[in-house]
Amino acid sequence: MAWYDRLLGIDREEKINPAQSFISMEEGLTIDTREIKDNYRSAYEELEVVNRAVNMIVDDVSDIPFEVQEKIKGITPVVDNVRRTRVDLVLNKEPNPFQDINTFKRNLIIDLLIDGNIFVYFDGAHMYQLPAHNVTIHSDTKSYIEGYEYDGHIDYSPKEIIHIKENSFKSIYRGVPRLNQHIEPCIYWIICVSSKITFLRMERFPV
Repeated sequence: MAWYDRLLGIDREEKINPAQSFISMEEGLTIDTREIKDNYRSAYEELEVVNRAVNMIVDDVSDIPFEVQEKIKGITPVVDNVRRTRVDLVLNKEPNPFQDINTFKRNLIIDLLIDGNIFVYFDGAHMYQLPAHNVTIHSDTKSYIEGYEYDGHIDYSPKEIIHIKENSFKSIYRGVPRLNQHIEPCIYWIICVSSKITFLRMERFPV
């Protein structure tokens, strides 16, 4: 459908991607996180260099405000009749009744750095973060995404979720964190240090 069809009252059949069924089968009907969350969580919480690098980025990015502009003509909004002041409030001051904007942004950026994806549930008035490692994407054989599932219990439609992904060569659905190549050597270092500590304890206190 062209952008001017709505203005002229023309109803056209929406074209779909002929290759989408093959893309969906290749990617899989369900796409979970490809990152080993326990390893990444350990690297972030236990290694000072990873923790400090991530926190420096998170601290700086979370303070960057959004500039809300006028509506773009010809684009159909996902949610109708949302005022500009409301958008500014949600993006820069109060995303939901339970979190301040700084905490909300920090959680999102950590997800992007550690998992490579951000998932936000928008109910038309407020935004809520969905931890990326618990979100499953259900691909669609005709369009693009059939829906989202959180932790195997709660289902969301594509219009309810804002998904921001990092770059990825392997998947058009989920991104790959940019810290991936840097964290892997750190994980091996953790394993080596843990093994060394265990060995020294056994030497000092033999069973």
